[in-house]
Amino acid sequence: FDWLERSKFLLPTEGSLRRAMSASFESKLHAALERVRTVLNTNKVPCLPADVHHQYQDKYFLAESMTNVAVASQVNALASLGLSKEQLAQLRAWAINSRVSLRFTYREEYALEREEAREVESPSRVHTETTETTPEDTDGGPPSATTVVESRVVTKITDYFWGFNATYELVAIQGVGKEPGDRLQVLSRTCHTELKTTVTLPPPFLLNRKQQFEREVDITWLFKHFSAESLAPSFEIHRDHAKCQTPRRNPEISDACRHFAGLRDWSSKVADWLRSLFNISTVLGIPQDLSPLSSSNAFVPVLPM
Repeated sequence: FDWLERSKFLLPTEGSLRRAMSASFESKLHAALERVRTVLNTNKVPCLPADVHHQYQDKYFLAESMTNVAVASQVNALASLGLSKEQLAQLRAWAINSRVSLRFTYREEYALEREEAREVESPSRVHTETTETTPEDTDGGPPSATTVVESRVVTKITDYFWGFNATYELVAIQGVGKEPGDRLQVLSRTCHTELKTTVTLPPPFLLNRKQQFEREVDITWLFKHFSAESLAPSFEIHRDHAKCQTPRRNPEISDACRHFAGLRDWSSKVADWLRSLFNISTVLGIPQDLSPLSSSNAFVPVLPM
């Protein structure tokens, strides 16, 4: 077991991982602070909580403030996708007594639409010369006529045109969404394009793709902590709760972390699937600038200041 003993020195310990995560967070935070200074007034100086004199109760206020900003940010993201104020109020009402989830559904299909035959000429040419001699020139004189025949090879090609349709939608659901009134459509998109092949089979990349994709996430917690009347987050930590031990170790923060982790995983899977759709353009040789889809330059408003 010497290899096992040696591996203990190679694998990162929990303490080293925590320090690495802390250093990565501070690096991102300093970069965000530089960005914040460009949008804040000059008389406002953002600082790290550890660098500011505070009391222990301020840690609770900080945890509540950050969570409320995160709640507002997620609701704002849904609003930018199409969630209206009336739908927001409906989801808030559903969350009081029912489970509310967000479901992303994608479907694609393709079918042969038509065939077209065309002729393609070969770029090379074939010249054939034919010489005819009249009876008067049989004594060896110059020929009376020369005929030149030019020919080309023509290939008949049949093109097959395939119709490709893709549809995706984002729907908020109460419970299991059995009744039409239990579903609210937030976003829907449909696209159509035409693909061409020279064989009776569809493009190979379509044969290797999944034709449907569906992911669902529970967002009940989000709308339980958002006021539809004031359009403001309403998260708070119950300090007098028997299980409330610290600003981090309490039932409210634990529930919030589970919600944010679940929505993060769901968003990552949906984003990866949508990003895979651009592979179709790559296969077809259509250049596209995907840099606007990168989140590296997105401003994250949740800052512990």
